[in-house]
Amino acid sequence: MMNLAGGFGTSLHKTKQVSAFSLSDFEHEGIFARYYFDTCSKDTKERQGELGAEEKKELEAKQEQSKKEIEQEFFSIRRNYARSHDPLSNEMQEWLGLGLHSKYDGKKGIAKYGRPPVMLMVALDVSGSMDCTITASEGEMQSTSKIEIAKHSLLSMLRQLKDNDSIGIVTFNTQCEVLFPLTVWKQANAESLKKVITSVVAGGGTDLSVAFAGASKVLKEKRAKDSSSVPSNTQYRILFLTDMQPNSGERRKTGLFGLAEECANEQIYTTFVGVGEDFGSDLAQYISTDLKGAQYMTVRTAKEFEDLMTENFEYSIFPIIFDFK
Repeated sequence: MMNLAGGFGTSLHKTKQVSAFSLSDFEHEGIFARYYFDTCSKDTKERQGELGAEEKKELEAKQEQSKKEIEQEFFSIRRNYARSHDPLSNEMQEWLGLGLHSKYDGKKGIAKYGRPPVMLMVALDVSGSMDCTITASEGEMQSTSKIEIAKHSLLSMLRQLKDNDSIGIVTFNTQCEVLFPLTVWKQANAESLKKVITSVVAGGGTDLSVAFAGASKVLKEKRAKDSSSVPSNTQYRILFLTDMQPNSGERRKTGLFGLAEECANEQIYTTFVGVGEDFGSDLAQYISTDLKGAQYMTVRTAKEFEDLMTENFEYSIFPIIFDFK
């Protein structure tokens, strides 16, 4: 590993298993997805003691001003640089990082400025394979089935909802069933929903396109019916949870990703979660680069699933900007 100096750091995907790596990790988009360059921290030269007292003072003032600007701007670009020795030739290399920032960054940003309301449809795979166990988190004594972890994580997610959000759930195997109709959270019976979630059992085969069609239909009908009363900045998103590995055939018009692309053109976006199963590098890259507003992630432990549904929930449903060039 290269030891990057100054404000640069590397942030590996939290999954440590070798099987988590894919070919796209070694392409530029894979690198961008798994590593970060810190463009907010102090200048490299200052850390190396290469600046005089006056230069340091001037730099600190600029950094403070830059920080204030970032905290107020919807979107901005910042830069940082670092120097490191090539691990083979020992030649000094110069690195430049450009970072995209927003006032919504971090927990403090969302807490201060809030986020738009979301109409969220959860599509939960309840096929028989979801009864298989998933890796236990560090500190846990035993593994738990994918379906039980999914249910527990969904219950945790409910705590992240705002009064003006809406939540609905469909379950699917070879058929799609509306488990909980799309309902404004303020008007929902939370205890009833929790009982509905905990009662879910797994069994049967899997039809991904039927599931997505069912979830998107609920959202489209709701939006058409309540278009005049829904805030214009409302986000529409499908959270698609499955342990099945889709194939490239799902890109056809009537397949999973074909339907997702159709929805994206109508501002209904999708977060795909592979539960203990990697979609493969080709599909992962397709989702992250070619499917507007879409996200893809794999969870292989109970802790990762919990984090996705809680700490990372806000960012999974709130895209800042599209088509940046």
